[in-house]
Amino acid sequence: MIKRTLVISLTIIALSIPSLKAAAQDLTFHQTPAQKANNAPYSEAVTVGNMVFLAGQVPRASEGKLPADIQGQAHLVMKQISALAEKYGSSMDRIAKCTVFLTDIREWGSFNEVYVQYFKPDHRPARSAYEVGGLGLGYKLEVECIAIKN
Repeated sequence: MIKRTLVISLTIIALSIPSLKAAAQDLTFHQTPAQKANNAPYSEAVTVGNMVFLAGQVPRASEGKLPADIQGQAHLVMKQISALAEKYGSSMDRIAKCTVFLTDIREWGSFNEVYVQYFKPDHRPARSAYEVGGLGLGYKLEVECIAIKN
């Protein structure tokens, strides 16, 4: 029985290899010029076929002033996600999954008040939320998303 299961599993894997090769050829890593210059250990996005994987976004204020409250930081993050989704051919309506990291899970409700403003009521992505031990530079949250191209 084990031998038969192994043969079936190997057959399935062998049949999948052409599609895996095609997917690998379609894999594109997108780094900004600054990320390339600094040899950053990540890409701001990776596209595979019609899928867009956005790196975790932290609240970077253009004028350098980080809002102290979770809602101010959440607005910055959600605006960055929207801009990145559009940059890589998607939109907020095409985000399928988000993962949220909060430094204080007690701020989950306050975060949600902002988060829901960026999605239509009948089009909210699947989501996970976690409390983390900390994030750098006083950030209260980080959000990563997976989207589908338009």
